[in-house]
Amino acid sequence: MSRDDTGQEERQEEFLSVLARFDHAMLVTRDPSGGLRSRPMAIADSSEDGRLWFMSNVHSGKQEELAEDDRVNVAMQGGGRFLSITGKARVVRDEGKQEELWNEAQRVWFPDGPHDASLVLIEVVPDDAEYWDGSGLKGLKYLFNEARAIVGGGSLDDDARVHGKVDLD
Repeated sequence: MSRDDTGQEERQEEFLSVLARFDHAMLVTRDPSGGLRSRPMAIADSSEDGRLWFMSNVHSGKQEELAEDDRVNVAMQGGGRFLSITGKARVVRDEGKQEELWNEAQRVWFPDGPHDASLVLIEVVPDDAEYWDGSGLKGLKYLFNEARAIVGGGSLDDDARVHGKVDLD
């Protein structure tokens, strides 16, 4: 195994660790005029390869946007962690998968449960991801280094916060 492969494995593990901390994300699509459109989405599931699943209403407009341009970005932020995933999305109508991913909290939007006629899934297959983790002890180290740079007039130590890019395709 090459040194870069080892680095990629470590970055992928860190990416998955950061991803596991989130249950909501902003899904960014392109509208018909080419503009960017962001909307909050509950994450129904994520996998070891970074694939994400969302539940959506078939009449929400996302389906039309994805039919025109399947490129998406999924952004997450909270607790000193940041994550950006770039990939392609597709609309899926699969009642078995809908049952597998069903959560009773979704009933607010889909009163008829996992077989609601308006329910579709959006699957995001990632190409790459970038993450920043300044939480916990890493966050304290980052804040200390930031304060030292401000008071001492120096520069910020980039190693104070975990940052990485992961190729997922």
